[in-house]
Amino acid sequence: MSPATRYRRRLALRLLPEDRHNTAVRVLEIGSGAGQFAGEFLAQAPHAQFLGLELSRTGVDISSRRVPAARFLQRDLLAPAAPDDALDFRATHALCSDVLEHLDDPALLLRHAADYMAPGCKLVVTVPGGWYSAFYGHIGHRRHYTPGQLSALLESAGFAGTLALAQFSGEYLEGPLLRRGRGKYRYT
Repeated sequence: MSPATRYRRRLALRLLPEDRHNTAVRVLEIGSGAGQFAGEFLAQAPHAQFLGLELSRTGVDISSRRVPAARFLQRDLLAPAAPDDALDFRATHALCSDVLEHLDDPALLLRHAADYMAPGCKLVVTVPGGWYSAFYGHIGHRRHYTPGQLSALLESAGFAGTLALAQFSGEYLEGPLLRRGRGKYRYT
């Protein structure tokens, strides 16, 4: 695991539920990959419910084997849910890490992901910030974000809350957003 990935994971674990022994905690991971975060989170919060949404069928299969205590679904969040796809998960907490920078329409993904969140859900988002080079284009990044761009994106998708920023190695900017219903941003 790279230092940047390790940093983002520690940050997400710190910003997600404070009461990890509460059975009412429901965590949604948007872009759950191969289930690494789910496994680490549930090791610390074994009573929580965890739902991972992943575009890749292979990712869902690997995650399901890796973390049988969690639920993983193949879901294209750039398309509206099918009528028979109605899932009433109502997450109390959600994570979207290293996803938005790969999308042409990240606001659309966030609007569809909100269908899985309860009102007042706490959402943690991480995206790369700072300089953008051809290398990032080769690994699928469409863009990097400034704090203002991330705030505008989240507001356009219907999210509001507290935006906290942390610097990593002088070049990598994390932007976790804590959504607590409609409201104003406070920068810390």
